[in-house]
Amino acid sequence: MKKATIFLCTALLAGSALGYQESMQIEAKAEALLLEERYEEAAQVYRQALKLNPRSYTAHYNLAKALLALGKNEEAEAQLFKARDDAPEVSTFHDLLGQMFFEMKNYDAALQSFAEAQRIDPSNAQASYNLARTLEEVGRADEAEQAYGSALEANPKDAQALFNRGLQKSAAGDHRAAAQFFTQAVEADPSLANAHYSLGVSLSETGQYGKAVEAFRKAAELEPDDADIFFALGKLHYNYQQYAAAVTALKKAARLDSSVAEHHYTLGLALADSSRHVEAIEAFQRAASIKGNGDTYAALGNSQYMMRMIPQSIASYKKAIQWSPNSAEAHYGLGLAYVAQRNLTAARKEYEILKKLKPSYARTLKRYLR
Repeated sequence: MKKATIFLCTALLAGSALGYQESMQIEAKAEALLLEERYEEAAQVYRQALKLNPRSYTAHYNLAKALLALGKNEEAEAQLFKARDDAPEVSTFHDLLGQMFFEMKNYDAALQSFAEAQRIDPSNAQASYNLARTLEEVGRADEAEQAYGSALEANPKDAQALFNRGLQKSAAGDHRAAAQFFTQAVEADPSLANAHYSLGVSLSETGQYGKAVEAFRKAAELEPDDADIFFALGKLHYNYQQYAAAVTALKKAARLDSSVAEHHYTLGLALADSSRHVEAIEAFQRAASIKGNGDTYAALGNSQYMMRMIPQSIASYKKAIQWSPNSAEAHYGLGLAYVAQRNLTAARKEYEILKKLKPSYARTLKRYLR
């Protein structure tokens, strides 16, 4: 009887070992599918592995990753809890659980999971970063900064943590410090287009034109279809009176996203300052058709006036005044247009208005009324 019992135990252990080996082979196949982003197939294969080895926390964990990618959050949550219960001291499981809660906007649960992941493994830079990101999301900026610091202590070259620290400094108005963090971020990960773009913004704010241009150009190389990058580059050129370069970049922004009025308006300004008023009129008209305002109609009136399209300029200035009754520029342009029409009575009315709005404009207009 004793020999029979020993034989039975040995057989069971052998069967268990064979099941474990087979489950590991199946998990390896599933992992390959996961890496190829074939999430549905990977999920099916991980389920096969779990039938052979129900307590494989790695299979539960990776199945959860596949389910998250498929948008099956509830199923993913169940698998993560199983993985966590089978290996409660594995930091990575708590981190992934927190990421899932973050995506579900359950920030309290996310904070608990990330904090637990960090408690188990203080060197888990990803958990520290995710904790910081969640704290930032719920408005706990000081704690978020400390958490980003922890992430960078664990991994000084964590590009995403460096980038987010830069965003924090930028939001606080400390653009020099922000530029330092963004510079470190792009050094850690040169492919991070957002960091190059944000570096360009911070360098612009600190008056470093050449370096800002370089940063925006690098961002544009990485994201050649991003209208925001070309608009920022074009606006930078415009602010430094580099009108030809501004026009090139702003035209690209307007082509990439023609639905943004400011793209066309700023392009119009650059064209007007280059004395290309026919093209400027077209740009201002497109901007006005998307979203009219006083500035756009006043600028349109200016270019029409320069092209001696006096009746059209008067109509544009009047629209500008409808939008912005106290626009000194629009009243001044309208006064000049009336002078060009030799309607001095109407021009004098604009002069009287300008005396209150902007006396310097009134004095200039008065010279034409003699």
